[in-house]
Amino acid sequence: MYVYSSTALEDSAVTGARTITEVVCTNTSASVIYLQLFDSATLPANATAPLVCIAVPAGTTVSYDPSRNLQFAEGCVAAGSTTAATLTVSIANEQLFYVR
Repeated sequence: MYVYSSTALEDSAVTGARTITEVVCTNTSASVIYLQLFDSATLPANATAPLVCIAVPAGTTVSYDPSRNLQFAEGCVAAGSTTAATLTVSIANEQLFYVR
């Protein structure tokens, strides 16, 4: 089973995983961020719509367990965004990601 785990605070994680069973995001910032998942081999450009978007309130950890495994053709990219509808990369390095 593939596992990606942040070793330091970061804005996004290009995990390379093709099948996802769980994603955990810790937000250390003072405001909400949006955990967004993309099917891509690299971080998408700002304004790209995510496949999945989950609000992560300030100072909390949120776990996302899809009802079925999520499949990614290119690989899973997890990113912290300051907006929900499309990607606006949070550039403050305030998230930790765990993907399996």
